[in-house]
Amino acid sequence: MNNFNLPEDIDELFSRGEETYSLIDYDLPEMDNIQSMDFFVNLLDIPEENILLDDGTMIILTHPDYDYNLRIDAGGLGDFHSHKWEVSIDE
Repeated sequence: MNNFNLPEDIDELFSRGEETYSLIDYDLPEMDNIQSMDFFVNLLDIPEENILLDDGTMIILTHPDYDYNLRIDAGGLGDFHSHKWEVSIDE
């Protein structure tokens, strides 16, 4: 079973603002929340210079075209193949 709701890149991530993204993919190796955050960052190809803070399961991102930062919290959906990322405006 594969089910996903993910932005394509950092530009789409910022344009959508606050949202919850998810991925359920039993073809991927099992991941804990720290690994799923790394997966999310790599999938969106987020440049290191856009990461203000990386706390393992939480990151804060900046973007030159927006006057706000985004906070992303990685979490699970019940097993090591089901992941979610909650995006909120960081004030």
